[in-house]
Amino acid sequence: MNIYVIRHGETIFNTMRKSQGWSDSPLMPEGVQRAKALGCGLAQSGIVFDRAYSGDLNRQRKTARLILDHMGQEALPVVESEGFREVGFGSYEAVPAEEMYVSPARKCGCENMEELSPKPDLKSVVDAIAENDTLLHMAEDYETVCRRMKSALDTVAQELERCGGENAMIVTSGMSLGCLIEWLGGKSQEPIENCSVTKIIYDGHTYHIETIGDESYLELGQLETSK
Repeated sequence: MNIYVIRHGETIFNTMRKSQGWSDSPLMPEGVQRAKALGCGLAQSGIVFDRAYSGDLNRQRKTARLILDHMGQEALPVVESEGFREVGFGSYEAVPAEEMYVSPARKCGCENMEELSPKPDLKSVVDAIAENDTLLHMAEDYETVCRRMKSALDTVAQELERCGGENAMIVTSGMSLGCLIEWLGGKSQEPIENCSVTKIIYDGHTYHIETIGDESYLELGQLETSK
């Protein structure tokens, strides 16, 4: 069984370099176009989804719907799950990303986010954000994120197996996806681009990560829509 995990399209907060966990902002026009192009590219590749899922944030559900509609799968419902939300950043929600990453950067021996990016350690980053959320105490730690993402993924695999399907789509967010990749034994890439595809194979017992942050479907769709 093939599970295609997709990062949502680019949003206003992404463009403004603001942190965006459980807070939300609309997709940018470019984000909408990329989601549409990804749908076209997936369809051109002959992929048909038997099940579709997204987190319960608007940027995730909107991306999922755009993809399916441009694959010709308008009738396929999107099942929403809190398990596929982005990492919750607590009092760091909607602040400039540089501000949120100051403490994780220093904990990793860096001065700022730019130094941090080439050598990501998601556990250290996520845990440092949680530890420094002394105002709300709502930011999620790394293990909490990984466990909820893995639990939601297990549900997808079970439902896909139960319906006898072959392909499922999940739309989630960048940092939560990175945590899941690491939890499954893969090596997260930074950054995982908007509307890129991470393909996970499930054989009924174990998960195998085949590709991470693959933009080939997006590029195929962009080529097709530019004709």
